[in-house]
Amino acid sequence: MKILIIGQAVVDTIEFIDDKILLLPGGIHHVCAGFSIAKYDEDELFLCTSFDEESKSLFEKSFSIFNNKFVSKVDKIPHVYLTIYPDREREEKYDSINQCLHLNITDWDNFDGIIINMITGFDLTIKQVEQLRKNFQGTIYMDVHTLSRGLDEHFNRDFRLIPDFENWAKSVDIIQMNESEIKTVSTLKSERKIVEELFSYGIRIILITKGASGVRVYYKNKTETSSLFISSLKINAVNTVGCGDVFGAVFFYNYIKTKNINIALHKAVQAASLTAAGLTPKEIKNCL
Repeated sequence: MKILIIGQAVVDTIEFIDDKILLLPGGIHHVCAGFSIAKYDEDELFLCTSFDEESKSLFEKSFSIFNNKFVSKVDKIPHVYLTIYPDREREEKYDSINQCLHLNITDWDNFDGIIINMITGFDLTIKQVEQLRKNFQGTIYMDVHTLSRGLDEHFNRDFRLIPDFENWAKSVDIIQMNESEIKTVSTLKSERKIVEELFSYGIRIILITKGASGVRVYYKNKTETSSLFISSLKINAVNTVGCGDVFGAVFFYNYIKTKNINIALHKAVQAASLTAAGLTPKEIKNCL
């Protein structure tokens, strides 16, 4: 199986309320971790991202199992400062934003699926995604992620209504959001009404992650909207940063492989839960 993975690499400085601070590879690194859990040796996964010389060593291991022909070197990737709270959405501040990624790809039919994770919200432009849709007829997955957050003059990232989200939605088949992000894709207030609006744009599957509670998936069953909720595993969470990225990677891989939403969802929830518990991708792979 061949999958194209698109999203920015960032360096995370994570501050917890107990004053513990971690400096870690972030962004697409977590998506890579998810695919390393799911993939088999015969799969070829292509990575479209960027790195800089200063932080190169942070990403070498996670990038090494992917085809890096679409990976480019830039002067600087963003450093993200995250403040983690136990009872509300984390705060984010960036030190910079790098340019959107280049899609210097011609053999689109080579891929079985494409996953876009809007790590910074500037990973691709809407015009790039619309062109990608024209070039590729297979399944496109998008994690809304930081597209849901604006950017002020101090590089703070606060939630906002995403401009022209209808055009983003019309270019993808599967979309992932958390409970805060879904409020940024529509002026409607009800989750169910937002879901129906998104289906009207042509989206086929909608995943809404709900933190420690679990995840709900909505999908069309002929003309009816069906949904399925899966609870997270009961674990002692060590660090939840990147769990949504792992979830998306494991879900997308297994959905492309099996076309079975139930199987993909269960594996993704299990992988994300064990990631939060502090297990390594190798340890998680042995559990699935």
